[in-house]
Amino acid sequence: MNKNFEDCWSDYEALMRQRGELFRASELLPIVTNREQARAFYERTGLPIGVVYKSPYHILLVDLIDGKYTYERLIPVVERGAVVAVAVKNGKYILLRQYRHALRDFQLSFPRGFGEQDISPEENVSKELLEEIGASVISAQHIGQVVADSGILGTKADVFYCEISGYIPDSSAEGIVEIMEVSPNELDKMIALGEISDGLTLSAYSLLNKRFSP
Repeated sequence: MNKNFEDCWSDYEALMRQRGELFRASELLPIVTNREQARAFYERTGLPIGVVYKSPYHILLVDLIDGKYTYERLIPVVERGAVVAVAVKNGKYILLRQYRHALRDFQLSFPRGFGEQDISPEENVSKELLEEIGASVISAQHIGQVVADSGILGTKADVFYCEISGYIPDSSAEGIVEIMEVSPNELDKMIALGEISDGLTLSAYSLLNKRFSP
């Protein structure tokens, strides 16, 4: 976070012009959009405000709320397209045992991926399944959207129920060390035993059970 206030705020103003929906007015958490008011808070506290970091994937925003405190948000660079694939082969769910850098640990989850420029969620879910496990997708049905962590993430992921005909069992893409086929009963038991903690997987499976029967 080496950017100075002026650079952070200029990028913030540009983002307000480009993606106004991110700055919708709210009486509960009013965002300060006035440069001078934000600068005064910064000079008083030394806390960064505005776009403090941007990568090819995420933008880290620090909003000034009601002129009193800051609130951080992680916004995807691509506005839409993050996906979760509830992939099924011959009636069994596909789970990945994958090493997650943020946790520095392994986690069981459904395949998923970030959004990408100029690719629809429908295209992206097939792309992710192909890249991660070499899957051949027969059909992909959109069943809704989920949010992993609304306390920090400003994005929704589209959930798809995908029937696949095959995959590469020894895929090692993106930290994947095992691809598992589990029955609905086995998946329920794994969740009950706390073996699955991934929020996107749990919410996607709950959505599937409430809206559709595989």
